[in-house]
Amino acid sequence: MAKLETAIVVSSSCGMRKDAGRLNDLVHVAPVKRLQSLADGWSEPWAGRYNVLPLPGLKVGDTQDPAAANLARIGLCSTENLATTARLASVSLAGMRALKCRLSMYFTRAVIDDRLFAVGAQEEWHELDLWERWTTGTGGEDGFQEWLDEVNPNFPARTRRETIYDDLVGIEHQLDQATIRG
Repeated sequence: MAKLETAIVVSSSCGMRKDAGRLNDLVHVAPVKRLQSLADGWSEPWAGRYNVLPLPGLKVGDTQDPAAANLARIGLCSTENLATTARLASVSLAGMRALKCRLSMYFTRAVIDDRLFAVGAQEEWHELDLWERWTTGTGGEDGFQEWLDEVNPNFPARTRRETIYDDLVGIEHQLDQATIRG
């Protein structure tokens, strides 16, 4: 029997999903460990040690130690092996930027300013927020991706997905209208 580990999915939200928003059969994950076991004495400003992604606010173990992801052990995990009912979603916009930046630095071994990821993280953040609101409003994920791929009435030549950054307020209003239960 395989060892159970806490892990963080390091795939982007669209990279880990296929048609209709279902999870891919395999996703990239990194194990989550005690920060000090990966980088003893390391702290902000988190310079160097590109193989470690600090996870501020997340605690692990019986002693509730600060957590970090071990990017040196990124691997594929079958989504059948993910305990999705026990998942902990703790994404913030700053955390999303940090993940994108740290992954880039780990794989390129170059120092990258996290501000480079501001727009991409913002767009992904908006989509995740809309998705969460859809799920809350409808009681499930079904139909969200299809709705996002429909033409945006405020921008008739473009889909809602294409206009997330341009028309967030309009899309939020459309989502509210689409998810009102009667």
